[in-house]
Amino acid sequence: MSEMKAARFYDPYMPIKMEQIPVPEIGPKEDPPSIIRDGTDRMGVDVALECIGRSQTAFWAAESIRPAGRVVGVGITPEPLQLMDITEFVGGEISVMGSSAFEIKEIKEILSLMSSGRLDLRSSVTKTTSLDQINEGMAELSENSGNLIRIVVNQF
Repeated sequence: MSEMKAARFYDPYMPIKMEQIPVPEIGPKEDPPSIIRDGTDRMGVDVALECIGRSQTAFWAAESIRPAGRVVGVGITPEPLQLMDITEFVGGEISVMGSSAFEIKEIKEILSLMSSGRLDLRSSVTKTTSLDQINEGMAELSENSGNLIRIVVNQF
């Protein structure tokens, strides 16, 4: 029996630190919820943050949580949002909430993960633009032309 399975035997809702879950490169044909469930002995995570602002990633977040888990929407999208079937939502006692900001300690933690090399966000940036081109970049992002995920402004 693996250490995680043994720990779950005693406490099925034991928190899992992200470094315990191997995070592979996820290609376009991968199924992120399956990868997450495989890394958590099929339990799912307590909280899934959706930070991209895409309907598909919000759906994946909902599919990745354990019973009584929480989906937190941070990203903004003009797309209609459909997370899961109502019977899964009610039967699983799922919580869904939105968040429009981060606390400073969370930003520091993300910056620390990035600087240590444990979190690489470069592949999530699909375009860079200058401040004087920000309106065009935002229009392109909202129109979803070219399958943009994230635009970074590189000049101030």
